[in-house]
Amino acid sequence: MATTYNNNIVECFEARLKAYILYNITKTFEKSDSAILRKIVHEYCYRRICGGSPAWPEDVPEIYNEKKQEIDEICQELITIDIPRPVTLQSLAASPGSYIPTLATILQKNEQEHARITSNELDETPPRLFSLVPAPSLKWRFIDINANVLAAFTRKKLPDTYATKLEMFQQVFDFKKLKIYRFKVAFSNFIRSNGFTVDVALMKSNEVEKNIYYAQDVNVSDLAKVLTTNDLSDAKIRSIDPNSGQVFTASYGKGENQHQIRRFSTKEYYTLTGSKRHVKQETKRMCEEDIQDILLGVPTAKTASLSRYLLYVTYIMLHLNRMLAFNSFCTTEERFHLYQGVQRAREEMVNILLNGGKKI
Repeated sequence: MATTYNNNIVECFEARLKAYILYNITKTFEKSDSAILRKIVHEYCYRRICGGSPAWPEDVPEIYNEKKQEIDEICQELITIDIPRPVTLQSLAASPGSYIPTLATILQKNEQEHARITSNELDETPPRLFSLVPAPSLKWRFIDINANVLAAFTRKKLPDTYATKLEMFQQVFDFKKLKIYRFKVAFSNFIRSNGFTVDVALMKSNEVEKNIYYAQDVNVSDLAKVLTTNDLSDAKIRSIDPNSGQVFTASYGKGENQHQIRRFSTKEYYTLTGSKRHVKQETKRMCEEDIQDILLGVPTAKTASLSRYLLYVTYIMLHLNRMLAFNSFCTTEERFHLYQGVQRAREEMVNILLNGGKKI
C-alpha cells in the first residue's frame, strides 16, 4: 500500500509538471511548434523549477526568444514553492510527501482552467486532471502467489534460490500440461489468480546467437547490394495507415492501377473483442440490481479541494459494500472472456494483413 502511494508521486511528478508547463506555455503562442516547446520545457523550464542546470535552447526561432520573459513568469510561480532541490528520483523516493504542495498547486490551476473553459463554453482542450493519491479499484482482485506464500502454507523452509523456489512450485502445482519447458522461456516463480483465471508469469530467454555480429545499423539502400531480382519477384508494396475510424487501412499495390485495400474498423475490433456485448450485459445487471445511479454518480477524486475529496471518500465508504457486491466473483468469468476476445481480435488483424483473413 505504501509503495503504491509513493509511486503515485515518484513516477508521475516529472510528467505532470512538464505537462502543466507545456500547456501554459502553449497558450502564450498563437501558433507554435510542439517539438520546440517540449525542448524548452525539458532543457530549461523543468530544470529551472527543480534546481537543475537550465539551458535555454540556442537553435530556436526568434519568436520563442521573445516569449522567454513570459515563460519565466510561468516557472516562477512553481519555483517559490518550498520543495527539496535538486529534484531527482532519489530525493522523490526519500520524501514523496514534500512534493505534494507542487502537485496540489498544479492540480488547483488545472481545475480553475477547467472551470473557465466550461463556464464560457470555449472550444479548447482543457488540461488533464489527476488524483493526488491513488484511487483504489473496487473490482474483484487478483492475488499474488510466490514461493514465500507457498512456504507459509506448506510449512516448509523459505526458499532462497531460483532452483529451490521452482522446486517449491513444482511440489504444489503440476506444470506438465503447460508445456512451458519446450520453449525458450523460464518460469518466474510467480502466479496471479482471481479464483477463475490464473496468470503464469514467464521470462524470455536472454540467450543471443554468438556467431551473429552487427557492426552497424543496416541501411535500407544496402539491401540492393545483396538482393537479386529473383529475391524480389514475390515482394509486394504495402502501406498501412491508421485513423480514428479504422484500426488500420492497408493498401496492396501502388499507382492508379487497381489494387487491393484491406481495412479493419474500430467497430469491428470492439465487436470481435466482445466489449459491446459486455457493456450491454453490465448495464442490464446494474438496472436489475438498482445500482446504476450509485456507480455512475461517484464524485471525482481528481481535485485539490479537501472538501471535495472528503465528499469522494464519504461517498465510497457509504456505498462500499454494494459496490464490492456488484464486482464480486461472478465478474471473473466475463473478464476472462474479454481477455480472450482481445487476443482473437489481434490475431484476426494480423491474419487480415497477411492473407486477407475471414473477410477476404
